[in-house]
Amino acid sequence: MPNSQKVDKELMKKNNMKLLFNNIHRASQISKAQIAENIQMSIMSVNRITDDLNRMGLVIEQNSTVQSGVGRPPKILSVNSENLMSLGVDLQRDHFVIGLVDPYGKIIKSKRIPLTQKQFLPEVVLPFLAEKIKAFQEGLRGRKVLPLIGVAIPGIVDSEAGCVQFSSHFKWHDVPVKSILHQSLPEFDFIVENDIKVIAIAENRFGAAAGHRNSVILNIGEGIGAAVIINGDIYHGKDNLAGEIGHIIINPQGRLCECGQIGCLQTNIAEWAILREANSMVAGITLDRLFEEYDRGTAWVTNLIDSVVDYTAITINLLANTYSPEIILLCGSLIQQYPRFRELIRNNYRRHLNQYIKNIFELKYETFGEEARLMGSGIITFNQYLDRIFN
Repeated sequence: MPNSQKVDKELMKKNNMKLLFNNIHRASQISKAQIAENIQMSIMSVNRITDDLNRMGLVIEQNSTVQSGVGRPPKILSVNSENLMSLGVDLQRDHFVIGLVDPYGKIIKSKRIPLTQKQFLPEVVLPFLAEKIKAFQEGLRGRKVLPLIGVAIPGIVDSEAGCVQFSSHFKWHDVPVKSILHQSLPEFDFIVENDIKVIAIAENRFGAAAGHRNSVILNIGEGIGAAVIINGDIYHGKDNLAGEIGHIIINPQGRLCECGQIGCLQTNIAEWAILREANSMVAGITLDRLFEEYDRGTAWVTNLIDSVVDYTAITINLLANTYSPEIILLCGSLIQQYPRFRELIRNNYRRHLNQYIKNIFELKYETFGEEARLMGSGIITFNQYLDRIFN
């Protein structure tokens, strides 16, 4: 019985520390009196816990610069950001980005490194990535970073095992990314996550989806994917498969997908699929040129782009009816780079919506662009570190 009581007491202490730390983190700057009021805790308990957090290097206490009333200004608590910097990685087919991210998602420093390997083999790419991570860390000149690194990768990711189960973009099957990177950098643990889920985490915490409990992020670019936030948390689903909509077969008589199936959703709206169709008409035509020809009224281009917009509207309809979110947020290279495409979607996305769903959600566009993957990688690293401390 005494052992059980000891465990319960320790668990309660950690829960209170986590509650108090999260209160400080959300507020950026806050007094002990405000914390006590927010979480209904005695000022004596707040003092004791904040002293512990201070000794752990998680928070700092300083005098307020704002005078309120008579007497000395209150002490203000804030997160000790210098002790909680994390490294994030955004791995794509033609490049990767390594960045230093603070606890509020701000990218302090980053480096983009091109990938020119003809064969995108994990046994070549991942050791090269580890080498560049080490060089980046050494370039920080002794600056403290967390012993975890977040890695965002397109594809189906088993985040618990740190394994990419399948990435049609990379042509990878069952690649143990976490263990390969850890072999090269044993001083770090690695958190591997699907890149669209990472974007969703960044947008939900600091971007266009902030303040919403339920949202869906739809990525339209080289690949097609979605991520779902339910009650403020990312929804992974069984085996982390939630949101893998790019390979839903939407037209069994359609086009061949890079995954080997016929008629996957992404064969109708992904960048490579659009260009494949366009190049069958005019060799070497680009997306920029396509939108120019669309505005000129070129018939075959109008048919192609209208079809892409139509399938995008169908996808939005599927997501709206499946999850009934407060917002659907569009991201990806097609959204980032082509304002005309955004305009066409905005004008036509309600085309396939049932009347009962039309006014349930708001359509928005991403805030951070390509930086979201790096930000999100840092955020998941920070969150995982806190979970290990407080759980």
